[in-house]
Amino acid sequence: MSFEINYIHVFAAVDEQGNEGVIGMQTKEGWIPFVAADSARLSDLIPIAESIAKQSKKHVRLLRFSDREEVGLIEPGQKLIVERNKEA
Repeated sequence: MSFEINYIHVFAAVDEQGNEGVIGMQTKEGWIPFVAADSARLSDLIPIAESIAKQSKKHVRLLRFSDREEVGLIEPGQKLIVERNKEA
């Protein structure tokens, strides 16, 4: 069974000037951005994002991006190959 990402949800904090930034959290593995490509991951992130909004006293928006466009490919051991006429 294969899984293709056709949309993502992103949690973004909004500052006083209206600028958005992706929220996330630091783990022992590194920085984990709050991005979800399925409903299970989204459900896991919602209560954490709500807690971040409360603690930071900032609005947190839930955004959905659904316009998929593959613009490049990295093959094992190779560098990024960007398709012509597309920017990464």
